Amino acid sequence: MSAKIFIIEDESDLVQALVMRLKAEGYQTAWVTDGISALERAREEKPDMILLDICLPGRNGFEVFQQLRQDPVTERIPIVFLTARSTVEDRQKARHLGAAGYVVKPFQWTHLIKLVHEILAAFGPDNGR
Repeated sequence: MSAKIFIIEDESDLVQALVMRLKAEGYQTAWVTDGISALERAREEKPDMILLDICLPGRNGFEVFQQLRQDPVTERIPIVFLTARSTVEDRQKARHLGAAGYVVKPFQWTHLIKLVHEILAAFGPDNGR
């Protein structure tokens, strides 16, 4: 079975592009567009990896990250921040929280896909399940 990547992103055009690209790489995908429904859906989906925006309606990505880490069902899933926020402080906060990666929009598709492959290879299948 192919790995599942859960996308938490409020820009619908980017969500659709991510879904297309990730499916072309053989991954399954699921997504939500706000920080509030992200937690429940992550528990339901049990993804192998999460791509998480910081600027989300309802609850920001840092809050979502911390809540995912507090839940035994989702605590070990690797999370990559995918965000327009590029400050040193945001990057440091993500690193301090334990993010598996930090990608700034706009990004190069080859870089993102390579990072996804590397993280999934490092964490192995069913890491968060």
